[in-house]
Amino acid sequence: MKNIKILIITMLMMFLPNSIIFAEEISTQMQNNVENAETSTKDMTTESSDVIIGEESLNLGELKKEDNKEISKNPTITQYIVHGELDSTKTGVDFYKNVSISLVGDNLTDRHFLTKEGLHWSEKTTVELITGKEIGILNDSNTFGVQNTPNVEIRAYSNNKGDSGRITFVGKTKSNEDLDLIWTVTDSDKEEWATNSGYANDNRIKGLGFTGEQYIPESTGNSIVVLYNNASNLGIHYKIVKHGTMEEMPVVLSFISTDIDAAQGVQTDLANITEIIPKESNLVKKDGIIYDATSGVVGLNGTKDLPKGGYLGAGFLSSFDYIFYSPAPERVHNSYHYPIAVRYDIFGSSLQANLLTRLKNHITVNYFDEDGKIIKASEQFTGYQDEKYFIQSLVIPKYKLVNIKKDEFNFNYPKIDFIYRPIYTINLKFIDDSGKEVSASKQYSAEKGYKLSYTAPTITGYDLPNKLETTVDNDINYTFVYKKVENISVQLERVEKIEQEVKTNVVDKSPLNQENERIDFKKVETATWGVSYLPSRPETVVTSPSVTNYTTPIVRQPNEITNRTVISQQGVTIPPTTLKQLDPFLINTGMTKEEKEIFLRYIKEVAKRSRDKHGDDSNKINHDIANAIAYQVYHNDFLQKNTNDFGEKPKELSDMMEDLFKEIHRDSRYIIDFPHLAAPLATAEKSTWWKELGKTIASLSPLNLLGESPKDIMFMNNSMTGDLLTNIDDKDKRTNIDAYIFRYHPDFKDLSLDERIEKYYSLDNLNIKRAEYYKQALELRGGGNSSSDYSNFINWGSAISLAGLGLVGLTLFRKFKREWEEFNKEELAYLYKKVWKPMVNGANELLTNPLGFVGNRVLGSISNFVANTLVTGGLTLKVVGNKVINGLVKPVYKHVVKPVVKFVNESVVKPVYNNIIKPAGKLVNNYVVKPFVKYVVKPVYNNIIKPAGKLVNNYVVKPFVKYVVKPVYNNIIKPAGKLVNNYIVKPFIKYVACPINNYVVKPIVNHVVKPVYNNIIKPMVKPIYNKVIKPVGNFINKNILQPIGNFFKGIFK
Repeated sequence: MKNIKILIITMLMMFLPNSIIFAEEISTQMQNNVENAETSTKDMTTESSDVIIGEESLNLGELKKEDNKEISKNPTITQYIVHGELDSTKTGVDFYKNVSISLVGDNLTDRHFLTKEGLHWSEKTTVELITGKEIGILNDSNTFGVQNTPNVEIRAYSNNKGDSGRITFVGKTKSNEDLDLIWTVTDSDKEEWATNSGYANDNRIKGLGFTGEQYIPESTGNSIVVLYNNASNLGIHYKIVKHGTMEEMPVVLSFISTDIDAAQGVQTDLANITEIIPKESNLVKKDGIIYDATSGVVGLNGTKDLPKGGYLGAGFLSSFDYIFYSPAPERVHNSYHYPIAVRYDIFGSSLQANLLTRLKNHITVNYFDEDGKIIKASEQFTGYQDEKYFIQSLVIPKYKLVNIKKDEFNFNYPKIDFIYRPIYTINLKFIDDSGKEVSASKQYSAEKGYKLSYTAPTITGYDLPNKLETTVDNDINYTFVYKKVENISVQLERVEKIEQEVKTNVVDKSPLNQENERIDFKKVETATWGVSYLPSRPETVVTSPSVTNYTTPIVRQPNEITNRTVISQQGVTIPPTTLKQLDPFLINTGMTKEEKEIFLRYIKEVAKRSRDKHGDDSNKINHDIANAIAYQVYHNDFLQKNTNDFGEKPKELSDMMEDLFKEIHRDSRYIIDFPHLAAPLATAEKSTWWKELGKTIASLSPLNLLGESPKDIMFMNNSMTGDLLTNIDDKDKRTNIDAYIFRYHPDFKDLSLDERIEKYYSLDNLNIKRAEYYKQALELRGGGNSSSDYSNFINWGSAISLAGLGLVGLTLFRKFKREWEEFNKEELAYLYKKVWKPMVNGANELLTNPLGFVGNRVLGSISNFVANTLVTGGLTLKVVGNKVINGLVKPVYKHVVKPVVKFVNESVVKPVYNNIIKPAGKLVNNYVVKPFVKYVVKPVYNNIIKPAGKLVNNYVVKPFVKYVVKPVYNNIIKPAGKLVNNYIVKPFIKYVACPINNYVVKPIVNHVVKPVYNNIIKPMVKPIYNKVIKPVGNFINKNILQPIGNFFKGIFK
């Protein structure tokens, strides 16, 4: 039974996701760690700060302050401006190309904007009937005319009032949502037309149909074409909806309406922003109807005949009415009374005006304290999303800015929260028991929540009052009352006691919360009073022993306003002094001041002892320092002790230091794990021969053949790569990056380890500088490769070394162990959750979508594996190639080829050209070429060739074209072509090609080809295309084709 259990768990692990992090994920995590060195929430220590809203690259704008009234969140267009002029020298859509419409929008998102194709008849568009009935096939060239009859089969639908349908896939929003167009017949004059037109009983199929302009002969666009042949006037209500639903989708659209010809007209609310009717269109608007005013009845062909019969408009809407008149009411008496059939076009990809859209944003600025209480009314500002803005916090009396939170998730409504902490006033008075002032009053300011411990100054002749100890949570007014002392010896005794208390600083040792830890005093300016002392960081003091065996406990004391008083021989009281501001080392490591002092003193003592022993051998000195830091945590670790000589316990390592290293290693409040930092640095140094042999074997990797040493591979597996293969958090990532910088960066690698630590962690803005140093170190090691490429390369190579594979095995073992323990706890529940449930889900997917199951679950995984393998191989070739080019080819070119070429050019080529070739060329040009052109070529051309050409053209070519070519074309070829087209081509299309397409080709495409492509071919091809073909194509274009093109451009300029 036990063997069966083990088999089940092992098989499950093969299919459980995220079993192990592979090389591609390793490099991504590392790169993200470097690139994301800053966060959006900053810890502020100043009273005023700027916040940027918008991208850094945008132009700086000016905000407009709003009234604190409720802002409408309805999407609207608030303003528009039309720019440019119509180009009367052009026809077609180029007539409008210089016209653009600028819009200002509010509360608009990508759901309100169409992709560049606009609304149109796409390759996926079909017509689906909702209410009404299908009548038959509408195509009839005798009805619509040859130029308006589609070359594909169009179905006719009833167009009674209330009949409706859906035109699918007519566009897509920028939020990637497909759109449909719902049409509903609102009214028509079909009964009058049937009674009076005379066309009602001709046995034609009559109704309403839709198609794409691309199927109309000699058309060039993709408008939605509306055809009907049983009415003069037809009203349709259109709704733009999300595909497959009835959810209306308001969108910003521009359109150039076409084909308002033959005395027709249209009445619509589509252009609810603006419309432009050019005079060249021959259109007139009267009583809301735009109609064709051309004399007689002139037919047009959509886009091709613009500007005639068209106008430009823009709207923001989800539905509109469109009533088409044929003829228009104003043209009934001077054109015709009833049409045989009607066609009109709406929308189209090429039929769009240039839209320039600016979107507003409404910025809310809040002012809170740390409990979320409003301390100042919120402010509202209006700006634009194509500009950036600087918003400055306010200096609020009796508050200090401690944090800023910026939320730009909603581009329309970004929000800034300025978080403040109250600052309270502490007024101290000093009087005797008769009320007489015995010392000048003092005033301090302190942040809310800090512990106050204040010892009054010693005054000769008075007893010292009790110490003031409290937590600051409001303004404090406190009076120290002194009592006179008659016996001078008692007074001196008390003075000595107080001096000793201040000197040793024995205070409350209760722990602080995280917010109040390790904070020093800071001198600040307040808005309502002068200079005071603000306890922004608590002071921590330790009495250091005079010997190197550090056993004194670390004192974490509460915040106090320290009043260190010195009594001079004359009895004059010296005022208190400010404490030093917190240094970067404490910020960058998370240590307290005393922890820093003890830690640095410890590693310096180890370094001194090691130098006394090993002289100037920096490797052995650094080995001793690294061991001293890593010893407590790692000297009994199986992997570490078998790859590094820890030696004896350092004599400087006291119990207190061991406790400190334990805390640093396991407590998340410390920023850096120093034992973890030191372990790979120690392992990188030389140990006994058998450990070195073991490290070399464990570090065998294909990268050894490409120049990466086993030591470098071992270092990576003992730091970043190893952690990524097993377990890693942000603290480990920072620590591993710092270890890499210490080992490889030129600013640090030649220093002793104690010097590296003190210099590096004393840097200001280390989070930013860490990313810069790490990038520089990777690029130096990468031999001309980018930091990201080399990071991916070295992590991949380390992961496939013997040590890396061992860590993979360790991770799998630990996962197996966890699964085994979970299985043993409750076997049936485990089997249901991990076996039965996934099996049922997979079976359901297989039954409902077998092609999708095979494509995504099987072929897609295989394709991803192949693509990742190719990417890894390509990365390896790229890194190695760059190393060869930068390490061999470029130096050879620079120091050998280039000097030789320069010498030959200067000493041979230029002299020969200047002294022989150039003079000889001038001689030949002046005395041979020029005289021959002047006295031979030009006379022959002007006196013989040119007159002969004119003679042939006038007496041969022109008569032949006029009396032979044109008659043959007009009387033979053209009639024959029409005959073939009308009696062979069109019948073949109508009775053979269209049926085959509709009943054979389309079903095969829709039910066989598309499913196979979407579910099998696409999942296989897409990963390889995205990860291999596309990047390789971009690389070739950028690094080969473009340079070659630029080279030839330079030659033929």
